[in-house]
Amino acid sequence: MTDTPAPPPPFVPPSTGAVFTRYDAQGRILGTGGCALSDYRHQLQPGDYGIVPQGADYERDYVDLSGDEVMVRPRPTIAGLDALPIPATVTVTSVTLGTSETYEVTDGAFEYDDAPGAYRVAVSAWPHLDTTFEIEVPA
Repeated sequence: MTDTPAPPPPFVPPSTGAVFTRYDAQGRILGTGGCALSDYRHQLQPGDYGIVPQGADYERDYVDLSGDEVMVRPRPTIAGLDALPIPATVTVTSVTLGTSETYEVTDGAFEYDDAPGAYRVAVSAWPHLDTTFEIEVPA
């Protein structure tokens, strides 16, 4: 029995492709894809603000336009109702009644003191991830 050497690994040519992310003026991701590296800038669509040669997740990332270099970044999370981004939209829904009210928060904190009961508090503040909190207003 003779040992035969393993065949060499298959040839893999160097990558000539690029992933890209299209975005709007607020950094919301409009689309992602891949193409030849030389063609990625041609992927812009009407209404796009720009394009970057980076991949992104539609739901969890955004394009940060605040610095000198435009970059795809993870969307920050909202830690609690006492440390909200400014501005934020807060929608409070009574778990018992199903009724909702929406508030605009401009000072970074939200306190809710209504009829006793359980409430679902949904917070939206771009580019942060939308977050929902459950609170209880004591009797």
